[in-house]
Amino acid sequence: MKRLIAGIIAITAVLCTLTGCGKEPADDAAGTKAETTAAQEETTDEEVTSVASAEIGSYEDTVKEFVEAYIDNDREKTLKMQYPEGVMDFVKLFMRSDEAEDMTEEDIITFLQYEAYDNYDEDAKVTYKGIISVEPLRSHEEDDIKESYSPMKWAVNYINEHGGPDKADPDEFEDAWEDLDYDEYPCEVDIEEGYLVIFEVENDEGETSEGTLYVVRIKGENGWKISVVNMYGNVKSGRKKAMNSTAYSLRNALYTSFVEMDEEGKLPSSDKMFIVSSDDSMNYNVPDDFDVELLRKKAQNYFDKIKELKWFAVINHGDVEYLSVIYYDDERYVGTYPSDYIMVAAGDDADSYTEPDEKADERTFKELHDICVEVIGK
Repeated sequence: MKRLIAGIIAITAVLCTLTGCGKEPADDAAGTKAETTAAQEETTDEEVTSVASAEIGSYEDTVKEFVEAYIDNDREKTLKMQYPEGVMDFVKLFMRSDEAEDMTEEDIITFLQYEAYDNYDEDAKVTYKGIISVEPLRSHEEDDIKESYSPMKWAVNYINEHGGPDKADPDEFEDAWEDLDYDEYPCEVDIEEGYLVIFEVENDEGETSEGTLYVVRIKGENGWKISVVNMYGNVKSGRKKAMNSTAYSLRNALYTSFVEMDEEGKLPSSDKMFIVSSDDSMNYNVPDDFDVELLRKKAQNYFDKIKELKWFAVINHGDVEYLSVIYYDDERYVGTYPSDYIMVAAGDDADSYTEPDEKADERTFKELHDICVEVIGK
C-alpha cells in the first residue's frame, strides 16, 4: 500500500515542482500586484468573454472556502476539496493495510497534500481578501490536473466496486494498482470547465500577497475542485515553471525526432552548432543538408501541443543544447531548457554552453534568441 500512496505522492510532487506549490512570505506584494495588473490588461477579448459567460460566483465561493480552510489548517477539508468524492475511503483502506503501522488518518491526510503544506506556518495570521483575476486554463494545465486527479479517482472507483473501504482487500488493491497501464490515465477525467484563479491574502501587519489555484468542474463530481499552484507567493513563477516543463517536453520530442532522422541518414554532415525554430526567420546557421520542416513534422508526432507554441532550439552534435518556448497568444511566460538557464560562450573543449541565468524571470523570448545567435556566431 505504501507503494500506491507513494505513487500518488510522486505524481503530485512532480506537478508541484513544475508549478511552484507551497507557501512563500508576502515579501514582494507590490511587484506581484504589478505583474497581475499587467496580466489582466493583456487578457484577450476572447478570454474575457469566456470568463464572463461562466457563473463566477459558483467558484468564487469555492476558492474562498478552500483558502480559509487552508488558513485554518483544516487539512481534511482541503483534501476533500482537491480530490474525488470518496477520497477518505482511500485513507480508511490504507489504515487497514499492514504497512499503515503507527500512522494516523491525520498523517495520511497530510501526506497526500504534503507539498501544499510543506512551508505552512501555524502561527501566521492571514486573512483572505478575494479574487483578483481569472484566466481560462491552457491545455497543458488541464493535462497536469488530469494527471494528478486520475490516480485517486481510479482508487476511489476500485474501492467502491469492491465493497467499500471496510471490505476491499488492501493487498489486492495494491496489486491492481501495479498492473495499471500508465501510457494512459488510470481513470478518465473529463474537465467541463476550468480556470486559473489569482487571489489575495493579507497578514496582520497589513502586507498583502497573492496565490494561485486551478478551479475546475469535473464530470461526475459535485461542485468545483481545487488544484493548488501556489498558495501565497509569486504568481508569475508558477506559470514560468509550467513553461519550463513545456520546454522540457518539447526538448524530448525534438531529441526523439533527431534519433529517427539519424536512423534515416538525414542528419547534417556538418558538426557546426545551429538554431532551428517554429519560425523560419529565427533559424540560424542551419546546414544546407538539414531538413527543418521534416524535424518539425516528426516533433509534432511526439508533442502535439507544439502547434500552439513558438520555439527555437540550439542544436549541437545532434542534440538540443538549449531551447526556449512561449505560447503564440501569450509571451509573458518564457520557458527554457535547461530550466532558467542561458546560453554562454565556451571553449571548444567545454562540456556545456549553458549556465544558470540570474535574470531568468526578466528575459524575453527574443532576447534569449539574440543571445544564442551571438554565442554561436563567435
